[in-house]
Amino acid sequence: MINTIMQEYMKSQMQKHKIQRGQIPALLGYKNTAKALRRFDALLAGNLEDKDFIECIRRSSYFSGSGFEKAIEAVAHKHIIDRQEYQLSRELKFRKQFRPHGWIETELKGGIEPRGMIRMAIPSKKFIHVPDEVMREYSKGKLGIIKKYFDALCNDLSSKIYQSMMFGKPVRILFRDRFDHCHIYDLEQRRFIGKKSLDWKKDEIKCLYY
Repeated sequence: MINTIMQEYMKSQMQKHKIQRGQIPALLGYKNTAKALRRFDALLAGNLEDKDFIECIRRSSYFSGSGFEKAIEAVAHKHIIDRQEYQLSRELKFRKQFRPHGWIETELKGGIEPRGMIRMAIPSKKFIHVPDEVMREYSKGKLGIIKKYFDALCNDLSSKIYQSMMFGKPVRILFRDRFDHCHIYDLEQRRFIGKKSLDWKKDEIKCLYY
């Protein structure tokens, strides 16, 4: 458990100094007993965000010392491990759910990057579904069938290419054939011009995983 070491240390110090739970606020200099105990319980539960309370503990002759610092380090380390495991589980989930698709890249030209609700709307305007029949042909090694499909979208004024203009001028379509890889289709030249790796946590496609 994330709080075991902290709980054990605090319990040992309370036993050592014969401190009752209700005495803790006064010993730390707090007048609001209920609020101080809530902050104390939060610390025991692994919350390291309350820096003022932690500094108060460090100033206390009852709870400060190397044991407290070791408990802080242990909790902080567990937080790091938990975050890494959480990110890994999310990535494995997204990889499992991944289906090849197109993603429209637009040119901001000095404009402000979309935020808030506008950013939340990006996937619905920039995500291009590739039909199953097209993907079946692509699975035979025919990238040209994807080009043909994107060409047709360029000729359709109601397609997402034109709907995405609210985010800037459409310049490329990334055909995501794999979770972290794509082929680059240039909208002006109407052809594939290369390929590149993608980072789902940093590149614009992160909008798909909020």
